[in-house]
Amino acid sequence: MDKKDNIKEEKLEQIVKLMEDGKQLSDEEFALLMQDEEVMRACRELQNCKNAVIRQYDDAPDVEKEWQVFRQKERQIPFPNTQPDSLVNPIPSHISPSRKSHRFLWGTLTGIAASFLLIFLYAWLVRSPLSKNEIIAFQAIDSVQQVTLQTSTGNRIALARDTREEVLEEVGTLLSKKDTLELAYTAKNSPDISKKNIETHRLSTPRGQDFKITLEDGTIVWMNAESSLEYPSQFTGKNRLVRLKGEAYFKVAKNTECPFIICTDRMQIQVLGTELNVRNYVSRDSHVTLINGRVKVSDSKNREHSACLNPGEDAQWRENESFVIRNVDTDSYVYWKDGYFYFDNMPLVDVTQELGRWYNINVVFENKELMDMHIRYFCVRNETLERAISLLNRMKKIHATLSGNTVYIR
Repeated sequence: MDKKDNIKEEKLEQIVKLMEDGKQLSDEEFALLMQDEEVMRACRELQNCKNAVIRQYDDAPDVEKEWQVFRQKERQIPFPNTQPDSLVNPIPSHISPSRKSHRFLWGTLTGIAASFLLIFLYAWLVRSPLSKNEIIAFQAIDSVQQVTLQTSTGNRIALARDTREEVLEEVGTLLSKKDTLELAYTAKNSPDISKKNIETHRLSTPRGQDFKITLEDGTIVWMNAESSLEYPSQFTGKNRLVRLKGEAYFKVAKNTECPFIICTDRMQIQVLGTELNVRNYVSRDSHVTLINGRVKVSDSKNREHSACLNPGEDAQWRENESFVIRNVDTDSYVYWKDGYFYFDNMPLVDVTQELGRWYNINVVFENKELMDMHIRYFCVRNETLERAISLLNRMKKIHATLSGNTVYIR
């Protein structure tokens, strides 16, 4: 190594020492540091861990104190080339002492970054509270993400391209495996069929997946992510009753003698033949949106609270109150079944919750006032999460950043 390289190595070590002491770098020093890829990578790791701790917790550890403790321990540890050969690989003799020192410095920096990562994980394990200014709008879950069909006899079938057809035929249904997976029941046209032969089925979708199903009467249902639909394998009696959790779009087969009834834990919707979207994730977001036809919606616990809807109207459920009826742009409520996020003048918190449900991510607002800000947003649902976030930032009104499995809105 020539004299020029030695000077550069010494200068780099001086710069890192300045960073350790909290000193500000000159433009020349910063430019020199930027040229060293190893040092910059280690510094970025350290800074990311440090920022995560500060951002996530009120009672974050004293970073500077931990740094000094680590440095004190480091001074008591011999250099790598003094360790037994069984513990470390010897440093080749052709590498200069200055270069050895620099590599040890790099190793120290990455070690420090790792130590702060451990501090962060420890703080998470003891469940330290979030900053008072941060609000969790949506939380990710750790579970197997697959569409499943469960029967009242105890069968639980994962619906995928490798699902065996004979397994589904036993429960009276078929799985289409063309462009997208679709489940279809075959009408049996047997009004005298014994109720003992009718099973109750429940189709469940995970986060990040939707699914299309055709019921035995010909009704088509598009189920959104994180939803479940309970229904009989064959409809009998004076009505066709299904139970929904989550969100689904219904194209109901017309039968004037046998009304189609959709039940949720909050609402009951009665239809004859129509298209509508039912959304029932949380109480503040329980809606029935009518596309065409006519429906009657009522409170599951108080039938006095009821309303009849015309096409283009939306009924929002309110606990212990009458439904709030308003005219809406129905595109905002049905584009999801065609593979799009589409929001027109909707609160930012609603938009980000949908992103959280689809991508299974945490959503944290660092500015509470932004939650009720109304925006227009459009994105293809099979785009990457990074693309979805970049479209949010394109509006210039907010700044969304992705850290691990969490999106921070500020």
